[in-house]
Amino acid sequence: MFYRICIFLIFISTSALFCDIDANDTIKEIKAFNRSGQTFLTWKENGSKWYYIYSSNAKITDVKKLKWVAKIPNNSNHFRFTHLNKKIEKVFKGRSYLNKIQIEESDDASKLLSDETGLFVSTNKKDSTTYYAVTSTEGGQVTSGANSLKAPIKEKVMLPGANLVFREKNLNFYVFFTDFSIWNKDGIDDHIHGYAHVFTASIPNLKETKTLPLCVKLHAFSAWKDQFHKYSFPIKDGVTIGMWDYSLTWWFGLHEELKTLNKIKEAPKKGKVINYTEQRLMQVVNWIRSNPKQFQVKIDPARIYVFGGSMGGSGTNHITIKNGDVFAAGHASKGYTNWSVNDKFNPKINRFQNDFKKKYGSISSNLETNLNGRKVYDILNLASWVSDPKINMGYLETANGTVDMIIPFWGLATFWDALEKGKHPYSAGWDMVGHASRLGSGSKMVYHKLKINESIPALANASCNSKLKFGYRFFGSVKEIKKDRIILHKPIKNKIEGMTLVLGPTRTNKTYFKVSKVNGNEIVVESGDLVAFQAPVSNYQKSQLKKKLKREITTADLTTLSNKNKMKYLIIDGDPKGTRNGHIQWSCSLMNFDSSTKIDDIEDTPKRWGMNFRLTKNSLVSDCKDDTATVDITPRRCQQFKLAAGQKVNWENWDHSDKKNPVKVAEGEIEVDKYGLATVPKFKIGKKGLGNRLVLNLK
Repeated sequence: MFYRICIFLIFISTSALFCDIDANDTIKEIKAFNRSGQTFLTWKENGSKWYYIYSSNAKITDVKKLKWVAKIPNNSNHFRFTHLNKKIEKVFKGRSYLNKIQIEESDDASKLLSDETGLFVSTNKKDSTTYYAVTSTEGGQVTSGANSLKAPIKEKVMLPGANLVFREKNLNFYVFFTDFSIWNKDGIDDHIHGYAHVFTASIPNLKETKTLPLCVKLHAFSAWKDQFHKYSFPIKDGVTIGMWDYSLTWWFGLHEELKTLNKIKEAPKKGKVINYTEQRLMQVVNWIRSNPKQFQVKIDPARIYVFGGSMGGSGTNHITIKNGDVFAAGHASKGYTNWSVNDKFNPKINRFQNDFKKKYGSISSNLETNLNGRKVYDILNLASWVSDPKINMGYLETANGTVDMIIPFWGLATFWDALEKGKHPYSAGWDMVGHASRLGSGSKMVYHKLKINESIPALANASCNSKLKFGYRFFGSVKEIKKDRIILHKPIKNKIEGMTLVLGPTRTNKTYFKVSKVNGNEIVVESGDLVAFQAPVSNYQKSQLKKKLKREITTADLTTLSNKNKMKYLIIDGDPKGTRNGHIQWSCSLMNFDSSTKIDDIEDTPKRWGMNFRLTKNSLVSDCKDDTATVDITPRRCQQFKLAAGQKVNWENWDHSDKKNPVKVAEGEIEVDKYGLATVPKFKIGKKGLGNRLVLNLK
């Protein structure tokens, strides 16, 4: 009998460890405060697995007739994202302020929430006076002052903020909370990432007080540690912020029902894809640009930029075009422009399709999003956005590598065509580079010197553009080289006649061949001697060979390396390297052609608009071969020059090659289109002096 009683008691005590505890709801020390549109509720946990949060406009003495608003797990004072997997844990290891949450401000992580402290943060939806209570069982007992607030909290709808938790030299760590009800639509706090987050801010030490530009850095697929940099980039005297895309969602989001990304057997087939990552990012950016007192410095809201490469470049592409009211410009290096590219094409062109399928569902399912019901792969085919002239987007500098094995090159020209159809400001570049290096359009227009409160031109159909028909390319290794043809390991099934062939595709290679015909696995060229051709050897290759041989390299060594390079080939439907809009520069406040005069300044008044343009050297493809070029120009982001559909506008072209004696060389009349945009077709631009000034006068 004694042993039976002992076993029974052990069973009871053990069960208490794993079951919800009532015990008259022994929760105590409930506290709450409101800050920046959010209510912070804390309590002392009692070891329960879950805690139920109740709210009411009246004092809470009994919760049996109330429906809980949130179900919070034990240990809610810890971040969830830092424990997603072992790789992430390793990145954040040793940083206590990235393990435990802190809701009060400090710069030394001295106010981390203590053990056994529960936490719930509610984003206010309306101005109200609210009471809160916490129980460890659904419908449990409440005691005023212990697990039920004695006094209400005054809640007010505001932009949610953040609080500093740690500073390491110039690198600052801030904690912020996204909307619990969006992250957990059923009220149960089990989102894969949690709703408590961190961002970093690199803030320079400046003697003078002034407003600073803000750059938002989006990391690549595997570049988590980039967000720990203690310096500002690319603007030394600016602020750079970064955060983590925990589940590598390409800075967009994922399916609302995903609780883990491990061992997913099939893609989600119903439900919605939510842009969690984009929302999280924009919440922080909007808070910082509001210049709150909790942020260390003041930001110039006219100079906010976003940039990144690879996955970060992909995020930059879609975030720039969707948030033109926030970002003056974005710089996207080697990013996706179309997530819906099908991987059934041979050779494979979308190596990440299975990754997308896991997070967004399949292309064929094309699930709805929270963005006005639009389908996810329609949204992430960026041409579908930018072809619409009604959207307000920032200036986008975007570039891709023609021998990049990671990000598709397929169809890039259709994205650029859509930008021009929508009359949006952009420049684009491409070069014979792989995935590792940073790449831009080669334009002299520096994206982080453009301002959101200055008019900007949308350029289209520039005669100085390089040629790229669609963005068709593939590359591989050569089996044998003959004078007029190369022989591949497998037959070519695609029609490539008339396209460009490059042997040894690198940035320094300037010798191209035109495909005449294809015979099975043979590619025949129109002219040139493929055997005699010597593929360039890069300086990097030379240094590596010298290091390997441990001696000076000889001509014979270079010939051997050149022949090895030549055994790689590239096929592309245009120029192997090039630019769109990258030869055309315009004068603006931070990139003024001549700061000693106002003759080239932007003019933007209710009745008149003016801007100077000039042909310039491009860093990818050098000079424009002609002395002049033509381009269609549409003023965008006009501050005062607002037009209505059907209005008549006179335009003038003033030659400013001699700034002391400008000469009118052309004029005409145009009609404002249905979108309120005025486009001057085939405007002529030269290289000399202050270029050519376009003047628009509203009749």
